[in-house]
Amino acid sequence: MNTKQCFLLLFLVPCFVQASESGHPVQKFVNAYNEQNIDTMLALATDKLTWLFFKDNQLHVMTSGKEQMKKELLNDFKTKKGGRSEIRKMFSLNNTVAVIEEAFWEKDGVVKSQCAMSIYRLENNLIDSVTYYDSSPCEQIESVF
Repeated sequence: MNTKQCFLLLFLVPCFVQASESGHPVQKFVNAYNEQNIDTMLALATDKLTWLFFKDNQLHVMTSGKEQMKKELLNDFKTKKGGRSEIRKMFSLNNTVAVIEEAFWEKDGVVKSQCAMSIYRLENNLIDSVTYYDSSPCEQIESVF
């Protein structure tokens, strides 16, 4: 469907669909993260998996490739106590999946959380890249439609 057709149907049928939850590669990836199961996370990703973050109007690469990702995750699981993520909303358009994630961690015995937008790109149903955007308190989430 081209953009013009999508725009014309905007009020009849959404041009994107909400991704199904439990069987979707992104949900499986987040579940594996929560279980600290690096092997499953890497099995759900392409060999060139890239982890990125957007800050101050610039895109930064955190990791590139499975080996770097594995090192980063091992360090993350060792240093961050109680780290887990929960998908609050997930929408997909072709191979792009937009997610609002709530991240939880423990600091000084207190569980903290924040929300952020993440964009997952898929290739052959495997995660090829994840881009994280600035986080904010979850109370600031607004629905625009």
